[in-house]
Amino acid sequence: MLTLDQDFYILATRWHLAQKQISIVRERVFIEEQGIPPHLEWESADQSAIHVVAYHHHHHPIGTGRILNSHCIGRIAVLKPWRKQSVGSALLLALIDIGCALGFSDIYLNAQHTVTGFYSRYGFSARGEPFLEAGILHQRMIFKF
Repeated sequence: MLTLDQDFYILATRWHLAQKQISIVRERVFIEEQGIPPHLEWESADQSAIHVVAYHHHHHPIGTGRILNSHCIGRIAVLKPWRKQSVGSALLLALIDIGCALGFSDIYLNAQHTVTGFYSRYGFSARGEPFLEAGILHQRMIFKF
């Protein structure tokens, strides 16, 4: 999958092909900025996930996300200088497209509470009560195809 924009492009990939690029983004956003302990960030689910990576046209990774066989979208992260420039939207739409292509009837994610409005704009609906994950308030959200 290749999504082009004036400033960045998105590729769908696997962990073993883009581990370094994915790790760069997730380390900066989740570990450095948000203070998530490394042992909570890295997990075996990365091995089987389909990942999407946003690259600046100079081939530098600027964002990432993943979708699991369990229909879960997660680990969407965009480097600070690239936020509010449609990178997160493009990553989310690419992951939704992958879920649809895989024949999923629905997908879900655990959104950090501060960005539930972002996911709502793309058709995700809150389910259940907010909960803590890695010390951050989250909300389960569902998208139906």
